[in-house]
Amino acid sequence: MPSTKIPPLTLLLAFIDLDNELQELLHLEVAMKLYDQTVGFRNLTMMVTGAIPISDMISTKAMLGFHLEAWEQAREKEEYLERSVLARFRQLPDDMKYIFVRAHRSALNDLGL
Repeated sequence: MPSTKIPPLTLLLAFIDLDNELQELLHLEVAMKLYDQTVGFRNLTMMVTGAIPISDMISTKAMLGFHLEAWEQAREKEEYLERSVLARFRQLPDDMKYIFVRAHRSALNDLGL
């Protein structure tokens, strides 16, 4: 009967992939929070719709639309990374889950995972 045990190298690579995705998710969250605090997604939306007048000629509606598209892509990436991190985590054996959670407890709490 063939062994169903996952090779150690495969587990190590899965752990590293999970770690990398978690780090990417953390950086994305920080960048989006900073963007929201400075530019403000609501303000951007209101400028595009004309609810707030555009303050300078450089900020055309096309540029604002581009910012909104980039914001939406970032949100989609965030959702993808959250799903991916959870899926990869579920694939790890219990002992590796424990190690991962201990190593990243603060980050996981910050992300609400």
